Amino acid sequence: MGVEILDITNLPAYELYLYKCLAPISFRRYRRRSKYLAEAISKGFHKVILFLDGRAVGQIEYVPSKFSAYPTNGEDVIVMNCIWIFRRAKGRGLEKLLIN
Repeated sequence: MGVEILDITNLPAYELYLYKCLAPISFRRYRRRSKYLAEAISKGFHKVILFLDGRAVGQIEYVPSKFSAYPTNGEDVIVMNCIWIFRRAKGRGLEKLLIN
């Protein structure tokens, strides 16, 4: 089982993952998402993709609370905007790799 965890936040080759979940939907740059990313990336936003045998099967997206799109606050608080694993990859403990 080949597992790779990759922070794709600043990797142009993986830009499409910044704009969508792993679900098989078409890639579109949304104006609101682009605006959010332009500000949030410089403030600590990260998106990490989990690959299993070369296929993207999970992701986590997180940002410091004061730069989150959600109404949260607190010192040293990280907000997970999204954490997700494909059903076919569940039950292998891969979720824990994303959080670490």
